[in-house]
Amino acid sequence: MTNYKGYYEWNPTEAELAAFYQGADNRVSINIDCDAIAGRLQAAVRDMLNVRMLQNEYLIVNYDNAECLYQECYLLKGHHLYQVPFHSVSSRYCGDIKPRNVYQNLAIDMLYNRDTPVKIFQGTYGCGKDYLMSAVAMDLIERKMFDKIIYIRPNVSLGGVPEIGYLKGTLDDKLSWTLAPLWDKFGGKDAIDMFQKSGKIEMVPLPFIRGRSFENSIVYVSEGQNITKEVAAVILSRIGDNSELWINGDCHAQTDKRLYDTNNGISAMIEKLKGSPLFQMVYSPVTERSSVAQLASILMDD
Repeated sequence: MTNYKGYYEWNPTEAELAAFYQGADNRVSINIDCDAIAGRLQAAVRDMLNVRMLQNEYLIVNYDNAECLYQECYLLKGHHLYQVPFHSVSSRYCGDIKPRNVYQNLAIDMLYNRDTPVKIFQGTYGCGKDYLMSAVAMDLIERKMFDKIIYIRPNVSLGGVPEIGYLKGTLDDKLSWTLAPLWDKFGGKDAIDMFQKSGKIEMVPLPFIRGRSFENSIVYVSEGQNITKEVAAVILSRIGDNSELWINGDCHAQTDKRLYDTNNGISAMIEKLKGSPLFQMVYSPVTERSSVAQLASILMDD
């Protein structure tokens, strides 16, 4: 299991924070030249903390001044650090969405970044993986930056639960349950049926993905902790012109079959692709679903 989270959290002292910003003309500049801050970046982040940042990795600067927690985020891109602004998502179907924590804000920033066509949003249950991914995806489709969502969800049932058995109906009928995470985000099954009929969402079963080439699309893989390295490679090979691959999942606690503990596609992708200019990821450890949902972590603690 990889420990890479797509960001590094730094908790500097007041003196370290001052050293980091020393010489910057404008503290809120969104374009800080690494040549100008190389000494501060190396001293404050790499040397002092023994950290070497990778391309498309975020730096979260946490500073508690006794009154409140101050957080500022940067993205290392090329030879520059770019400050991450506060984001919001707005679409006709999802309404207005604002991030509830710094990790959600980084996830939104990643999803809107057109320079990284391969993105992984990992996180604990209830952290907003499908919530944010579906909202940003629909916003981009409404703005005609993509034509549609290619929706893929592995046909893997919950671990420890008996298989449901034979399902009647057409292929779409058999797989319609896999769209359930989107039902909750877009107003129910009828809304998703409408998107399917209009061509904005296409449901693709994994067994039939070979031979496909997805153009002008967001290839959206939900519950991606349940794919192997070989399946991940096949999905990557299907990404065509002006398309992006978005995967969400939770490899830390929610793999549903023992196979994926030893052969996990998300973990392999992170380990092999981290630092690539085409790849980005964010891991969120914070549950935002409800106070009741947060009790699950207590139940699972040994």
